Amino acid sequence: MMASYSKIARMTLLAGSILSICVEHAQAGAFGLNEYGAIGTGMAGAGAGTGGLGLGSVEFNPAALTSFDGTRTSSTFTYIRPEIRIDAPTGNTGDIAQRGRLVPASQASYQIDDHWWVGITLSSPFGLITSIDPNNWASYHGRVSKILDVDATPVVAYKVNDWLSIGAGLQINYIDAEFGSSLTPLVPGSALRLSGSDTSLGYKLGATVRPFDGTEIGIGYRSQIDPNLHGDLTTNIPILGASGLILPGTQDMNVGLKLPAQLNVGLRQVITPDLTMLASYQWTNWSVFDRFMATTNAGPAIPLNFGLKDGWLVALGGEYKWSNTTTLRAGINYEKSPITTAVREPRLPDADRVAVAIGYTYKYSDKLSFDAGYMHVFVKDGAIDLTSPGVVPLTGTAKSQVNIAAVSVNYKW
Repeated sequence: MMASYSKIARMTLLAGSILSICVEHAQAGAFGLNEYGAIGTGMAGAGAGTGGLGLGSVEFNPAALTSFDGTRTSSTFTYIRPEIRIDAPTGNTGDIAQRGRLVPASQASYQIDDHWWVGITLSSPFGLITSIDPNNWASYHGRVSKILDVDATPVVAYKVNDWLSIGAGLQINYIDAEFGSSLTPLVPGSALRLSGSDTSLGYKLGATVRPFDGTEIGIGYRSQIDPNLHGDLTTNIPILGASGLILPGTQDMNVGLKLPAQLNVGLRQVITPDLTMLASYQWTNWSVFDRFMATTNAGPAIPLNFGLKDGWLVALGGEYKWSNTTTLRAGINYEKSPITTAVREPRLPDADRVAVAIGYTYKYSDKLSFDAGYMHVFVKDGAIDLTSPGVVPLTGTAKSQVNIAAVSVNYKW
C-alpha cells in the first residue's frame, strides 16, 4: 500500500511539473472554449462526456477516468486563430482578434485499484481577446476585451461495476479580466478601463454507463462559478456613474460575475472492430452572463450589460483504425450562439457556427502516442444594430472565421 501511495505522489508531482509549464503560457482566443485534447479537436467535439476523447474526456466528465487503466498523462497545445472584423458605414475595423493564441491543457490519471481512480486536469474553459483601434467608431462599444482563465480540477472516479462509473471534481478557477471602451467622440482619446481578478471554486460531476458491449453513454456537469473581480476602474475624463460623478483617475473596483454551468451528454458506439461512431450534445447556461454592476468605494458605478441567451452544440464524428499504429477521425458540429442581434457588440461579436474537423493518432509504442487535430469554424455573419438612446450609434456586420490546430502527447507510465 505504501508503494501505491508513493506512486500517486510521483505521478502528481510529474503532472504538476507538466501543468505548470503550460499555465505560464496560457492564453485564450474565445470566451467559451472546448479545446482540451487533439482527439476532440479532430472530431469537432463529438463524443464529449465519453472516454472516446482520450484523457481530455475527463474535462467534460470526471467518471471518464475509469476508461484509462494504469498511470497516464496527456498534454495538449492548441493554436486558435480567430479572424474577426466589423464592416460598418463609419469604417471597417480590420482584424480585431489581432493574432492567434496558444491554449494548453493537461491531464493526469492514476488507477488505485479495480474500483478507484484519481486524477487532475488543467485547462482554460474561458477566454477572450479583442482589440479595436481607438480611432475606429466601433471602439465606443469595446476598445479592448481580455479574459485569461485557468482552471485546475482534482478529480476522483469510482467504478461501481462493469456498466456504471461515477466521478466528481473540485474546480479551482482563476480569472483575470479587462474591459475598456472609448467614451465620447466629443473628447478624442477619452477612455474607460475596468480590470480585476479573482480565484473561485466550482465542481464537476459525471457518470458513465455501458449498457451493452461497444456502447458507452457519458453525462457530465460543470457547475456555475461566481468570481468577484477585485481591481481598478480608470477614466481620463469625468463621467456620470450609477452613484454620481466619477472623477478622472484610478480607484478600487469590484464586480461580481457569473460564469455559466455546462451539461455534456455523449454517445460512443463501436460499429466494427475498426470503426467507431461518436455523438454529443452540449448545453451551456450563458443566460447567467447577463447584467453586472462595477462598484467602487462610492457605491455602484458602471453597469456591464451582456444579455446572453443559453447556447447549445451538437456534434457527430467517427474514427477508423487504419492499422495497429494509425487511427483516422473526422467530425462536424453545429453551435447555437448565445449572442443575438439585440445584444451583439464589437467586444464579443459571436454568431451561430458550423465546424468541420479531421484528426489523426499515431501509436509509437504501447506507452507513447501522439494525436493531431484540425478544425475550421464557419461563423454566420452577425448583424450589429446599436442605436438605442444614450449610446454612440453603430450599425454594421461582424464577419468571422476560426482555424484551430491541436497536438497532444500521451504517455502511459
